[in-house]
Amino acid sequence: MNQRDFLTGKSLHAFYIKSFIPHSTYLSNHFTLLYSKFGTFPNALTAFHLTNYPNVFSYNTIIHACAQHSFPHLAYQLFNQIPQPDIVFYNTLIGAYARRGECGLALRVFKEVREVGLELDGSTLSGVISACVEDVGLVRQLHCFALLCGYDCYASVCNAVLACYGRQGQLDEAWRVFREMGDGCRDMVSWNAMIVACGQHREGLEALRLFGEMERMVSWEDDQEWIP
Repeated sequence: MNQRDFLTGKSLHAFYIKSFIPHSTYLSNHFTLLYSKFGTFPNALTAFHLTNYPNVFSYNTIIHACAQHSFPHLAYQLFNQIPQPDIVFYNTLIGAYARRGECGLALRVFKEVREVGLELDGSTLSGVISACVEDVGLVRQLHCFALLCGYDCYASVCNAVLACYGRQGQLDEAWRVFREMGDGCRDMVSWNAMIVACGQHREGLEALRLFGEMERMVSWEDDQEWIP
């Protein structure tokens, strides 16, 4: 969407508020999303508060907007208004803290998820690992937890661990994660994380070798898709 689309959407919102059109959560959600995408967070928050019957999409949209515009504490306040949050809501909140590097807050929410008995998924763990990327010791503990509980089958979890080890210069551990993922689990994020890790820590030749290997792998997979 461009600026012209935004102005059109804003005009439609004004018309919606002033007219006698019956209230629609669907429309309110999209106005909240519109303002969030164009960086006008106060308007997004107003649109959310004007939603008479907010649903899952309403809360996820505004919590994501809070994270995007650096209001993690407001995200938590809004989260506490949800009657029975499911794992999707928790993941959205953890993701909000991860984008801000709020390790302590992400861990608090992670602990709460376990206390209320919700089943974790790959997004939960990858989010909290990403939030704690500066604390390699803590990431090691979370990595062990993932291995013990079987969450290492999620590419997102392995990628988050791999990115952390690479960023902190723990190349041996990064390589181990990368190799243990295997071709069936690795995706472009995995390859890029390992290449960046090598490049950042004076392993330029290894980064080039990996890049060539990645290109061959992607080319082979594309060829397989065309096999009748």
